[in-house]
Amino acid sequence: MATSITLIGLSGSLRHESLNTHLLRAAQERLPQGCTLVIESIAAIPLYNFDVETAHGIPGPVTALKDAIAA
Repeated sequence: MATSITLIGLSGSLRHESLNTHLLRAAQERLPQGCTLVIESIAAIPLYNFDVETAHGIPGPVTALKDAIAA
């Protein structure tokens, strides 16, 4: 039985032409069979603010990224 592995890739740069983002895309194309690299973005992740979290809950983009990592 084959095992499949899913990896989450995050680039620390928001610039579209970032070298790190290009490296993630290149890695995504070269993974061995049975491996998947899902490239996620930090673009919508706000700076942490406990007051905002207390008043409004955890921001949706944070929850979405957390769920993608947990999956």
